[in-house]
Amino acid sequence: ESAMADTLSNDETAAGSIVVLNDSMAALQGDFNKASVRLDTFGGEVDSLNGEVTALGETAVSAQEQAAASETAVTDMAQTLMLFRAWELVARARLRLLENNPGLAQADVEAADEMLKLLVLSLPEDSEETDTYQTVQTRLALAADNLALNPQIAGADLETAWDVLDEIL
Repeated sequence: ESAMADTLSNDETAAGSIVVLNDSMAALQGDFNKASVRLDTFGGEVDSLNGEVTALGETAVSAQEQAAASETAVTDMAQTLMLFRAWELVARARLRLLENNPGLAQADVEAADEMLKLLVLSLPEDSEETDTYQTVQTRLALAADNLALNPQIAGADLETAWDVLDEIL
């Protein structure tokens, strides 16, 4: 009887332990289910972030392309403005020569030549326009040499330079 009482007591203790283990297993299963749900949610968030990163990458590439196009447009505009300024200076030098003012004509010719030098430097090395601008520079150099000695020849050189720039414009 004593052994039977000990066995029953042990059985009750074991049954209590089994109930506690079952409760612990249920709690552990609940925690595991919650962790699985959070992991699935996290996976969805990661997928969403990957999509956003891809979209941002595409936006960055597009922005770089637009910036390059804008830079090209700005460079083209700057070159056009320099060309127009050189054309203006040559026209003004022609007027100064007609006014019989070779000193101011010389200053305008030098300024036009400097503007063309800057323009040639801003062009790509293999640009077809480089030769044309250098032809104009040659005419300007000839005009500068002849301004004091022979204004008629200088005027003809300025006219030729102005015509070439006018064609480019």
